[in-house]
Amino acid sequence: MRHLTRIGLLTIAITLGIMSVVLMTMGLSAAAITTEVDLIVEVKAPEHVALDVPYVVNVSFANKGTAGAPDNPVTAILPTEAQFITSTNDWGDPLAPDEIDGNTLTWDVYPLSADSTWGHIFIVLEPDPGLSEGELLTTTVSITTTAAEPN
Repeated sequence: MRHLTRIGLLTIAITLGIMSVVLMTMGLSAAAITTEVDLIVEVKAPEHVALDVPYVVNVSFANKGTAGAPDNPVTAILPTEAQFITSTNDWGDPLAPDEIDGNTLTWDVYPLSADSTWGHIFIVLEPDPGLSEGELLTTTVSITTTAAEPN
C-alpha cells in the first residue's frame, strides 16, 4: 500500500512539473509574440557658433523596439535666425529634404528594422549675419511612424 501511495505521489509530482513547463512555455511564447516599435531621435549641435561660419546639426535616429517601423518621417524645425544650406547622410552623400515648409524640413527615412542601428542626417546651417551675440539657436527634431508606437 505504501508503495502504491509513493507511486501515486510521484505521478502527481511529475504531472504537475510537466504542466508547469507547458504553462511557462506558453507564457514565454505569448511574450515573444508581443512586439513594439520604439523610435528614438536625438539632435546634437555646437554650443557656440561664429556668425560667418556654417555649422552642422547632427540628427540621429533609430528604432530600438522589437518590431520594424515601415515609415519614419524625421522633421526638423530650424531656428529662424539661421539659413539652411544643405544636408547629407551618414556617408556624406547629399540628402535633400523631401519636404520644405519655411523653416520646417522633413526627410522620409527608410524603414527601420527592429533594434536598428543609428541613422544620421547632418544639416548644415549658416547663422544670420545680424544675429546678436549670445542669442540661442534652437533646432527641434521629431520622428513619427504610422505603426503603433507607445511614445
